[in-house]
Amino acid sequence: MKEFKREDYVYLRLTEDFEDEKVKYKKGEILRYRKEWLIENITGRQFGNVFNYDNKLIYEKNDDCDENDFLYHKIYKSVIVSKDRSYKLRLWPGDYFYLNDWLFEHIDDSGIYAITNAQKKVIPDKTNSNKLIELTEGYPYKELDARIYFKKDEKLDFSNPAVIALFYNMDWMKLFAKTEVISDEEKQELFDDDFCNAIYAQEPSTAFIWKDDPNHDLHEYHYFKIKDDIRVKSKDELKKKTGIDIPYSIDFIYDDEGFIKFASTNTSCYDTSYRNIEQLILKFADRMSADEAYECHKNLIADYIKHREEQLENWRKAQEEEKIKIEKLYKLQKNNPSYFPGVNGHFTHNDQINNNQEARYTINQIKEFYKKLKTLDPSVVKEMCFYGGTIPYILNNASQSRDFGDIDIFVPVQKMESLRKCLSEQADFEMICDSKPLAEFCHLTSRIPKKQIELASQNEQTDELFSLMLNTMMEPEDAINDDEDDNTHNPFIEFAKRTRPYYNKIQDFGFKAKLFGINISVFPIYQYENNIMAKSFNINDKNRFLLGVRVLNNENIENFVKNVEVYDCAFKILPLEYTLVSKKSAVNENYSFRLEKDKEDLEYILSHKKELGINDEKIQEILSKYPNYSISIAYKVNDNASTTTMSGETYKELVLTNRNIS
Repeated sequence: MKEFKREDYVYLRLTEDFEDEKVKYKKGEILRYRKEWLIENITGRQFGNVFNYDNKLIYEKNDDCDENDFLYHKIYKSVIVSKDRSYKLRLWPGDYFYLNDWLFEHIDDSGIYAITNAQKKVIPDKTNSNKLIELTEGYPYKELDARIYFKKDEKLDFSNPAVIALFYNMDWMKLFAKTEVISDEEKQELFDDDFCNAIYAQEPSTAFIWKDDPNHDLHEYHYFKIKDDIRVKSKDELKKKTGIDIPYSIDFIYDDEGFIKFASTNTSCYDTSYRNIEQLILKFADRMSADEAYECHKNLIADYIKHREEQLENWRKAQEEEKIKIEKLYKLQKNNPSYFPGVNGHFTHNDQINNNQEARYTINQIKEFYKKLKTLDPSVVKEMCFYGGTIPYILNNASQSRDFGDIDIFVPVQKMESLRKCLSEQADFEMICDSKPLAEFCHLTSRIPKKQIELASQNEQTDELFSLMLNTMMEPEDAINDDEDDNTHNPFIEFAKRTRPYYNKIQDFGFKAKLFGINISVFPIYQYENNIMAKSFNINDKNRFLLGVRVLNNENIENFVKNVEVYDCAFKILPLEYTLVSKKSAVNENYSFRLEKDKEDLEYILSHKKELGINDEKIQEILSKYPNYSISIAYKVNDNASTTTMSGETYKELVLTNRNIS
């Protein structure tokens, strides 16, 4: 079993009070961080964009660095650029820059102009030079960007504050300025106390999936036993009894009578290590011994597996009972046109969506689909990003596989219209279900910023408004209507449309269609802040949902998708490591509609890891960024053209209690 080591952690003591938008610490408070996590997360956003994803830096390790060092200029002697590098920087509010000659020599003229003329605030430094600035405006609401250049063998010197501003997240640097590093005997005492019962273990929800690999997907657990004088059955009761506001991140285990018996923290090995939560738990619980913690966790895994098996067995019984019920009903009603349109001379139009959803395709049919992609416009195909179950079989040129229901495709949201146009020109393209008419029906729009050249000047706007006012005075009263969607001409609304700094554009949630005889599901993908997002929909006879989907947290689309060439055709795919993680997640959630095929895909991918180039480190990286639940927001479209907005969790509950929706 993996062991905890003191040198893997950094302890800091606050020398002053510290407060920002996210955290508040008091002087004397002790913080603990996983060193590896801290090194990765203190890098600035611009550094991550320029260097992190394609490893264009050569690091020379400093052998004399201390185990408590976590800043680059302490850990490394030097950092050298390995090849010429040019990168477009999108300037966001909150980005830091140090305005000196080095910076201006490395960015283009438009970048210098953008940084020096953008709205910003000066961050005081020790020299009072007023050169360290934080942008207060920028992308996406105001498109500011620059291009930064680096030469091969250029040495990035950490004595240069402009390099520091690119490398480091300044919010972290503000915190570090008010802390001191704890080392030697005091650090050892703190570590011994904090980790006397800590264990590395798999989560119960994944342990039965990776039971053959006990060191896979390990988490850091700290276990505590509730004090004898505290017997409560809920977090609310515990809060009332102790006066402590209980964070959601604390897990509780209950005894047979329903009382809280144990508390624990559960932290991924790719996240930080929160000591403050443990100190909070110690106010109402005591640390368990390591042996007790192992036994407790082992029982949790056993209970979880038992519960999952019972769930699966109950589901199988319910499916069998439903099958028997349907068979009996069929025998009774097979000649009744009310149940089966088309019998006894009664014919109706069948639902096109449901017919196509049941289609199944062999691996050879799927291969033919990919081969025919080269008949489409290459500029469109290269924007198509394929994902899902077909990809590992196609990349591995499998001769046999399970049958497939459809092919999943992501397309950048700004390329959806050109894709629609291209596909509509194909003789063998058939639209099955398009989300856009539904989005138009409920007026679900996005704001698209206008370019500066499209905006009228202040004087032009004033003249236009004055002219519209004069014209309005000469129109009859009933010519003005406040309803923007009314057909009656309203000059004030026309003026607002022409002068507002954005367009209202109908949102696109994708479509389902048939191409080359194969069902395809096409959804828009886009970057939102640091996360990869997508749109989707769920439409059937009873409900109509338009969905926002979280694909991956803390990731950039450009660096995440991979370019491949299959059957002489170039297109993009999501990494197979992502497919593996998503399939595993679906199995863990016991998603009955996909369970068997996802298990089969998992088995195939894992048995062909080497041929497919699956990287274990990449799997762990994606696991650390994979969302707990993919639906971020859901719009239920009502018959009156209104929408009911619900959170992903609310939608999830609805889906779980009404499986025919999903």
